[in-house]
Amino acid sequence: MGSKRRNMFYQKKKQETTEIETSLTLYDLLSMSVDVARGCCYLEEMHFVHRDLACRNCLVSSRDPASRIVKIGDFGLARDIYKNDYYRKEGEGLLPVRWMAPESLVDGVFTSQSDVWAFGVLVWEIMALGQQPYPARNNLEVLHYVRNGGRLGQPVNSTPEM
Repeated sequence: MGSKRRNMFYQKKKQETTEIETSLTLYDLLSMSVDVARGCCYLEEMHFVHRDLACRNCLVSSRDPASRIVKIGDFGLARDIYKNDYYRKEGEGLLPVRWMAPESLVDGVFTSQSDVWAFGVLVWEIMALGQQPYPARNNLEVLHYVRNGGRLGQPVNSTPEM
C-alpha cells in the first residue's frame, strides 16, 4: 500500500510541475529576466560585482505573475546544493564555469562586464525553464569550449526571433 501511495504522490507532483511549466508564458519569462536586469543595474550602480549570477541565486516571490518579483541573492548554501555547477581550478576555490565570461576563465578577473555575460547565461536558463547551461558538456569541457570561442546554443523552448 505504501508504494501505491508514493506513486500517486509522485504522479501528482509531476502533474503540478507540468502545470506550472506550461502556465509560464513568454511574457512571464521575459518579465523575470527584466527583474534580474534591474537588480544587475542596481549592483553596477553600487559598484558591486556579483561574480556568481545564476538562477540558483535568484529568489522568486510568488507563482502568481501579478505579484511575482525576482530578486538577486547569493547564499553560501547554494554552493553546496549546486556543487556540480562549479569547477575547482588548481590552487583556487570552486568556480561557476558555466556562467563565467571568457576573460574570467582566462584571467580570473571579474567585472561588471563578466556579470553581463552571466546575465546572458541566466536568461538562457530562464528561457530553457531551468536547464543547466551547456547540458552535453562537463565543467572542464565547458571551460575549454568557452575559452576557445564556444557559445550557448538557442534554448529548445525559445522562438527563432529571440
